[in-house]
Amino acid sequence: MNFKQLVRPVSILISALWLASSNIVMANDDAQLDEIYQLFLEPAPSLDAITARYDGSIIHVGQAEAPLITGRSDFLAQNIAPLIGALDAGQFELSGAFLITRRVIGQQLAHDVGYYFARIETPDGEVNEQVRKFSWVFSRNSGQWVVITDFDAVPAPLDVIDTIDPVRCIGNIPSLCAVPAAN
Repeated sequence: MNFKQLVRPVSILISALWLASSNIVMANDDAQLDEIYQLFLEPAPSLDAITARYDGSIIHVGQAEAPLITGRSDFLAQNIAPLIGALDAGQFELSGAFLITRRVIGQQLAHDVGYYFARIETPDGEVNEQVRKFSWVFSRNSGQWVVITDFDAVPAPLDVIDTIDPVRCIGNIPSLCAVPAAN
């Protein structure tokens, strides 16, 4: 066999190996992205664990009247730390589900769009349920996915949950997510 006859089989082999490794990376990407959502569903979320998964220059878009928040320290101080403090103090219990309707994963960026269902129960038994549309953009940072934009300010009607068909469901409400990462 001469050189030209070897090039085609070798290039096919290299392409096959590259495709196989890409599929493995993609499966790992789904798991890594799902883990970020799981951090918020823990009974006692860890501020350190959440901090590690948010980029230093995070952009958070909140309610229409709320200012745009940029930077991890401001985002955590204004959004995540108060939530964790209230949970730790026993002011309420939180359960929820992220129903992802579209996930796109590239080499360096990923984007999830969907709905977040939250059930908040106070110690006196009062229950508040809400649904919000969300859109998160992630960046790969040293092989680890981190959130770079966090947009979850658009309220949605509660009954929208009955009409959507998520591609992934990550949550701790069995009626919504029978398996933590379905599909």
